Amino acid sequence: MAKEKLLSLSKEPVELELGGKIWKISPPTVGDLVAFEAYMRNKNLKSYMSTAKELNISSIECAEMITKIMNESAVGDKGEHLSSFEGVIFILWRCIARNHPDTNLEQIGNLITFEEIPQISELLASMLFGKIEASDKEEKDIPKNPPQEQQTKKTK
Repeated sequence: MAKEKLLSLSKEPVELELGGKIWKISPPTVGDLVAFEAYMRNKNLKSYMSTAKELNISSIECAEMITKIMNESAVGDKGEHLSSFEGVIFILWRCIARNHPDTNLEQIGNLITFEEIPQISELLASMLFGKIEASDKEEKDIPKNPPQEQQTKKTK
């Protein structure tokens, strides 16, 4: 069994070069995740309202759908939207904006290439959740609720 340990989370910004410029990126916060969820919920509502208007959907049906949208997770059941291109760009923009307040979402989105998305995703995830090191490289995931037998050593 691999022995894992969590490294302490750094609160210091890291530097990343995008578009020929060095950007200071602060670690993501819960506030950034909440802002992303609000952003996605607003986007979903705008999309629905546009479609409802085009299709002439009744006020009652609109109210029901709006209630449904407001009650559902805007980032997906398992947070899958966070790892989408849009999620990575949004969270990166929020992390950059703390040190570079004149930036905007579109500007940051235009700086990132497709090839950079996996590296940026990994950087943001390590800043958000901490880095996990394993003494042997078999497994790096730490179960959220490990079974009791994994928490204690078995003796025979």
